[in-house]
Amino acid sequence: MNSSAVALIPGDPTGRFFGSRVLVVDNFDSFTFNIVDYLVRLGAEVTVTPNTEPVPLTGYHAVVLSPGPGTPERAADIGFCAEVLKRAAVPVLGVCLGFQAMAQHLGARIAPAPEPVHGRVSTIHCSEDPLYVGIPTCHDVVRYHSLVVDKLPSGMKELAHTTDGLIMAGRSEERRWWGVQYHPESICSEHGLRLFENFLAIACPEANEVASPDVKIDTPSVAPLPPLHVEERLLAIDPLDVFDVLGGKGALLEFEGTSIIAPLGEMVGMEALAEPPRFSRPAGCLGVPGVFGYLGYEALGGLSTRHPHGLFRAPGVVAIQGQRVQLICEKSSASWLAQTWRLIEGLADRPVQQRRLDASTIGPLNCRDTASSYKEKIRRAQELISAGETYEVCLTTSLEAAAELDPLALYQRLRQQVPAPMRSLLVLPELAVASASPERFLKVSGGVVCSEPIKGTRPRGHNPTADEQLRADLASNPKDHAENLMIVDLVRNDLTRVGIPGTVHAEELFAVRSFATVHQLVSTVSARLCPDASLIDVLRSTFPGGSMTGAPKVRTMEIIRELEAAPRGVYSGAIGYLGCDGSADFAMTIRSIVLHSGRLHYGVGGAVLALSDPDAEWQEIVDKSAPLLKLCGQAFPGEHCYRFEAGGLLPVPSIPEPLLIDSFRLEEGQVRGFELHCERFTAGAEALGMDSPRSFLHAVQEHLPNRGRWFPRLEAGPSGFALRLRPLPTQRKTTRLHSATATVENPHVKGPNLALFSELREPDDTLLISDEGVVCETTTAALIAWDGDTMLTMDAPRLRSVTESLLVAAVRKEVSVEKRTLGLSDLAGLELWTLNALHGITPVVELDGKPRPAPEDSRLEHWRSVLDGMRATIARVK
Repeated sequence: MNSSAVALIPGDPTGRFFGSRVLVVDNFDSFTFNIVDYLVRLGAEVTVTPNTEPVPLTGYHAVVLSPGPGTPERAADIGFCAEVLKRAAVPVLGVCLGFQAMAQHLGARIAPAPEPVHGRVSTIHCSEDPLYVGIPTCHDVVRYHSLVVDKLPSGMKELAHTTDGLIMAGRSEERRWWGVQYHPESICSEHGLRLFENFLAIACPEANEVASPDVKIDTPSVAPLPPLHVEERLLAIDPLDVFDVLGGKGALLEFEGTSIIAPLGEMVGMEALAEPPRFSRPAGCLGVPGVFGYLGYEALGGLSTRHPHGLFRAPGVVAIQGQRVQLICEKSSASWLAQTWRLIEGLADRPVQQRRLDASTIGPLNCRDTASSYKEKIRRAQELISAGETYEVCLTTSLEAAAELDPLALYQRLRQQVPAPMRSLLVLPELAVASASPERFLKVSGGVVCSEPIKGTRPRGHNPTADEQLRADLASNPKDHAENLMIVDLVRNDLTRVGIPGTVHAEELFAVRSFATVHQLVSTVSARLCPDASLIDVLRSTFPGGSMTGAPKVRTMEIIRELEAAPRGVYSGAIGYLGCDGSADFAMTIRSIVLHSGRLHYGVGGAVLALSDPDAEWQEIVDKSAPLLKLCGQAFPGEHCYRFEAGGLLPVPSIPEPLLIDSFRLEEGQVRGFELHCERFTAGAEALGMDSPRSFLHAVQEHLPNRGRWFPRLEAGPSGFALRLRPLPTQRKTTRLHSATATVENPHVKGPNLALFSELREPDDTLLISDEGVVCETTTAALIAWDGDTMLTMDAPRLRSVTESLLVAAVRKEVSVEKRTLGLSDLAGLELWTLNALHGITPVVELDGKPRPAPEDSRLEHWRSVLDGMRATIARVK
C-alpha cells in the first residue's frame, strides 16, 4: 500500500465547512484516513502528507496530527509533526501520538500506560470546552495506545480522563492546540464526528451554521458496453469434474454457493488488474470472464520474492449454481461453446468422480519454527506492542514436506474435510493451490467495494445447548470484539482512500456466522468507489488484508519481515478474479495448501496482542494445522509415532486416531505413578473389548527415553496399540474454568470422549456438570476442593485420576478426606484444585469468569512438593 505520497481530497460541497482547508500529517497509522473521511464529510478540503514529507504550512485553516506507532521521544516517529508544533499559526488537533507529541513538545513526560489498550472501549469524563460542545460529559470512546501523557505540563489544561484517572484530552492555554489520547474516528467511539465538527468550528468560526445547498456535479456520460454472451442449461454435475474435463488447469472458484471454472489462458502481469470494464453483465448471469489467479502476500510490497503473483486471462468461463450451468464468453464462439457443452453434458450421466489421494507419498512434515523459537518471536512482538510500535502483529509460520500429489484429488479431500464458503483450486504452470478459506478479502460489484474481515473464532458445540453457549460467548467477548474492531477500523481507513467521501460504512459489525466446524466473528465494511478507481488502485490501498498483517499496517509489516525472516509467498495473499465488467471477488489465502516443485507448503498463524499467552498462541498454531495433519495422516512436527508390532515398537510417520489413551509426564526417565497409568490403560482396554496390552506396555517400558522432558501417550484403536512420544508442553501454574453440562459416554474410560472434550476446552479447561447437576471433573483433570482443613473429592461418575489417587493416599496420613456429591453452587467459597499428570496441582483462580478464593499458599506448596517427590525411575528404561 502506498503511504508516502501527498494526497488532496476535496470536501463535500454540502458540508458545513465547505471551503475550509485542513492539513493532516500522517504518522503512518492505519486509521488516519478515517479522520480524513470525517473532515471531508464536514466539507473540509484535506491535504494528507506523511510525516516524512514536509509541506508549506501556509493556506490552511487547521492542522491535524494523526495517530501512529512509536513515541514522540524518537524524532523519526513524529517527523514533520515537530516542525508543525514549532511553526503552525492555526489551530492544531493531535490524536493519540499527535497528542503525545504536542504534550511532549511543551515539556510533558511520556510514560508506559498501566497496560497496553488496543481496540477496547472506555468511558471518559470530559470538561466544558469548545471541543466538547454538544457532547455528553460521560461517553464511551475507543483507545489504541501503549503510552500515555504521564502529567500535563504547565500551560496545558486537562479536558478529559478515564474513570481510573488517565489523561485522555488536553489543550494548550497559550496556543490554540487541542489533543485527545483516544481515537474519536473509531467506528465504536461515541460523538467522534461531533468532536471534529467542534474543532473545525474553532478553526473556522465564520463557517455557515447550515449546510450549503446541493451542488450539481457533472459526471461524464459513458457509452454503453457490449453485453457478454450467456447460454444456460440445467444439469446435475460436480464443478470439480467440470474443471477436470476442461483440462484440469486454471481456476475453480467456489465462492458462497456459486462455482466459476476458468480454463487456463494467457498468463498476464499485474497491469491487467488496471484494465477498465470492457463488457456489461446481463441480468441473471452467474459469473464473468476476466483475469483469474492469486496475489502473493508480497505482490505489492516491492520485494523480490518467488511467486509474487500468478494471473491468467480467461475469455470464457463456466458458472454453476445448483443445477444451473452457464457458459459465459466475451464474444460468441460457436466452436468453443459447442465443444464445451459436449464435454460438460458428457458428465451428466456419470457419478461424481472419487479421486484417490495417497497420503503415504507425503514425506515427514517440518515446521519452520520450533515451539521455543515461535514463542520467542511472540515475546518480541509483545515488547514492541508495549513500546507503542504496533497494536497487533499477525505472526505466521509454515509447515512443509516432500509431496507429489494430484491437485484435484487434494482439493476434493480438503473440501470434504473443511467445508468453507470461499474455497478454490488453482492449477497453474508453476504451482497449484488448494484452499478452504472462510474469509472474503474484498468484493467489487456495481461500483461498491466491500470487505468481510474475520477475527474471533469458537468451535461448534457438541449439542444445541453447548453450541449456543459458545456462540453467545463469541458474540459478547470483549477480547474478540477488540481484535475485530481493530481490523474494522483499519479496513475503513483503507477503503476511504478509494471510496467516495462519506460512503464508507460498517454495515454489519461483530456478526456471528456459523459454519460447519466453527462460529466466527465477521464484520462487513463497504464503500462506493470513486469513478476513476481501478482494481489495482483498490489493491494498493487495501492489500495485504489487515486481518493477516495487524495494525498499524505499514510498521507492522516491517515488524513481520523482521520476525518471520522468510517470504510468505502465496499464503495470506488473495485468490480470486477481476471480471471484464469491472467486478471482482477475492478470498483471503488461508487454510490453503500450495504444491510446488515436489513440495507441499501450508502457512498458519495468529494475532499477537499485549494479552496473548505465548503457550496458547503456539497451541493455536498446532490446532490450526489440524486440516493439514488430518489430510496427511501425520502428527504435528516434533512428535514421534510408534506402532506396536511383533512384540516391539516400530517408528511410523503417523498413527490413526485412537479410541483409548493414557498420558503421563516423563522427565529424565522418571514418572509419577507409572504402574497406575498402566492399570488404568489395561482396564480401559478390557472395558472396550480389546486385547490385553500387557506385551505392549512391556515394550513401552523398554522404549521410553531416560533423557529429556516428554509427555508420552499410550494409544489403542482398531489397528492395535501405539505410542505417541511428544515433547513436554509448558505447565500451567493456575487454571481458569468454564462450566458446561455434558453427557459423557464411558466416563470411566479415557479416550472415547476426546472429540467432545477438545470442543469444550476453554479458557484453560471446562468443568463438566452431569445432567443431574453434579460436579464431575474437568475435560483433562480431576477436581478437588478444600472445606477448611478437609479435602473433598467428587462423588460422581468420572475417570479414575492417577494424580488424585496418589495425592489422596498421602493427604489421608495428615488430614481428613471426604467424598461428597456437589453441585455448582456448592463450590462457592471453597478452594478448588485441578489435578492431572501434566500440570500436577493447579489452583482454580476463575470459574465462569468470576474470581475464586485465593489458595492457601503454604498448603499448596506443601502438597506440590509431596507430589513431586513421588516420581520414580521406570524399570528397564533404555
